[in-house]
Amino acid sequence: MQTKTFKDNKGLVLTIKNRKSAVIFESDNEPTNGSFDYLFEFDDITFNELKTYIQITANEAWPNIAAKQCDSFGSDYFEYYDRYLDGNGYLAIAENGLRLSKPFAKSNKLYQFNKKKMQSFLYDLEKKAIAK
Repeated sequence: MQTKTFKDNKGLVLTIKNRKSAVIFESDNEPTNGSFDYLFEFDDITFNELKTYIQITANEAWPNIAAKQCDSFGSDYFEYYDRYLDGNGYLAIAENGLRLSKPFAKSNKLYQFNKKKMQSFLYDLEKKAIAK
């Protein structure tokens, strides 16, 4: 499993792990507010590096993955259910950052992508980059 970390403007660390058929976001930091919520805010350079790394890890997890617009409930990345932790995680793209809510308070895992959710996430990341 490959791992890379990104530090945001407030010192929060987002760890990205990938393996065959999965990309995982984790953090060892305490939540931003509440017991589940994180807001990662990056400078332009770090956010662009993060987006590039996400694309690279997605291609390693799923060869020839393509960004696609969300067209079904299964491809909507806003919410995912973690069977192992028995809870829901949430993800949204913020201005130069990511807003996440982890599925379980005592876990470092914030979010785990499957292929369909990653495709729509990549689409929205690209769309946001073009809109700037």
